[in-house]
Amino acid sequence: MKKIVMLLVLSGIIFSCSKQESTESINDIEIDFSKIIDSEITVPNVNLDGSVKGLYKGVFVSANTEHHGVLSINFMNDGNLNAIVDFTDGTKLGFIGKEVASNRYTYYSKKAQFDLVYSDANIVTIENASIAGLHVNSKVVKDISTNRTLVGLGTFVDSSDSNFGGTWDFISTASTVISIPFPPFPDVSFPADLITEVVVCYDDGTPTGRLFSDTSMEMFTGGPTCQFLPPTPLAPFFTGPIVVVLPIVGATPVDEWAAFNQTSVFGNHTSSWSLGYSLAAGGPGQVYVDSDCNEIPAGTWSWNSRSGTISFY
Repeated sequence: MKKIVMLLVLSGIIFSCSKQESTESINDIEIDFSKIIDSEITVPNVNLDGSVKGLYKGVFVSANTEHHGVLSINFMNDGNLNAIVDFTDGTKLGFIGKEVASNRYTYYSKKAQFDLVYSDANIVTIENASIAGLHVNSKVVKDISTNRTLVGLGTFVDSSDSNFGGTWDFISTASTVISIPFPPFPDVSFPADLITEVVVCYDDGTPTGRLFSDTSMEMFTGGPTCQFLPPTPLAPFFTGPIVVVLPIVGATPVDEWAAFNQTSVFGNHTSSWSLGYSLAAGGPGQVYVDSDCNEIPAGTWSWNSRSGTISFY
């Protein structure tokens, strides 16, 4: 359903003396945010859509999951090498990059760094990532002009063990159109972004933590009492905040997430999970919903004899 990208659970490194010197010299400079990528407005260079160069976007999570954000990488999209992480607490961390070997580019900041590495097949992975001395797990995909990459950040926790939890994130690289019956009027259609990958990280007590990824999403059908989902199989999707013009009702704000009855193999165990998040179902403000659009406290998951909830920030 989407382009498959290689998953790499990052490993630690020991720097050589020469690399330590270059790291220290670059880390001593302040990052000028006016000269690096602006994650909110920078767009992919259409001429690089078929190239390994361009923009990349994904998740950036420290091994203890305390540092969590969206990583946006400028890999010569405009001829430059820089990047930025937008963390969930509203802070930003900028990076300046340089080529350090064939097919390997290191991005540095005062607090963090990572290597962007690509193969002959133009497959990009992130290696040797760290922040404040902590190992970082990261997963990125190419952001192209015809299918913009979007990232949604969430968390999960075991309902019986608050010490077991982590990050539960979503990546989209494709879009669709959702049509909802509105009898006796014509169907109401609106654009939506498909959830094409789920990325889960948690602190397992090791220096590297764990990262799992699944790119195989199952089709689902909304329950018979849900008026906000069409009665046909759907791929998991979200709309973002948009306005849909409904017959009689008029302009209506819509912000929907729907990913019900999903299964993902994380490690040696299968996880079952469901997530619905609806503005239309709850009136003012958004609420979590089940596949029948009934309000519930949060999304749900089960894995390896554990179970709990999924929430957005």
